[in-house]
Amino acid sequence: MDTGLRISRREFQENDVIIAHNIDYKSGRVSSIKVGVMAAPVDVGAYLFLSVDQPRTVQIISTVGEITR
Repeated sequence: MDTGLRISRREFQENDVIIAHNIDYKSGRVSSIKVGVMAAPVDVGAYLFLSVDQPRTVQIISTVGEITR
């Protein structure tokens, strides 16, 4: 049985989403941003940063994606 995390990871991979895990998260938010930026391809056109402790709805994320295209 797949967990929600496995399903999400598979969906993300199918849609070219990169999951960057910051093992040094205790050093602060900036370290997480650095890990994400370093994981992205060099030709990336935009970044979307979301704080995990402030969940967003799918509608908000979709709207932000549409605006940046």
